[in-house]
Amino acid sequence: MPLQRDNPAARLQALLLELHTTHPHEQHRQRNTAWNAVCGLMDVQPESPAGLQAIADTVRLPDDVADAISAHVEDEEERDHLLESLPLARSAMTALASRQPLLQMIETFAPGGAVHMSGLVRDLASCSRVLQRATPSSVLTDEELDRLRTLIMTCAFS
Repeated sequence: MPLQRDNPAARLQALLLELHTTHPHEQHRQRNTAWNAVCGLMDVQPESPAGLQAIADTVRLPDDVADAISAHVEDEEERDHLLESLPLARSAMTALASRQPLLQMIETFAPGGAVHMSGLVRDLASCSRVLQRATPSSVLTDEELDRLRTLIMTCAFS
């Protein structure tokens, strides 16, 4: 199943996994700051206005996840369960904002660097599924768009 990016949990999960795969070696993670790594993924210059905005948007993602889950999950116990790893995400964002090495950022939520197996990434996947069900989005294929255009044209000239 491809990663969705249509909600804050999905965006944060995808970002953490992409950081892991883009910088797979510990030595790269130690040399590169989390700030530069995130800006590199987003193809923006770290000190540019776009880079600063990208970092600000990224640092805000854990709060965006919490807000979205709170808005869509009424059961307090379920909400708490979904968000129990979020303090780890906030710690990672603190490491990002303070320009710490990428390795240090990753270690805040994935000891040993096993990002794909971390509880945070699993919890973000669960949050993403809940948010996807709460506000589903669909993208029409080119064939579906062509079929709709044909239908509209047929109806318009009938």
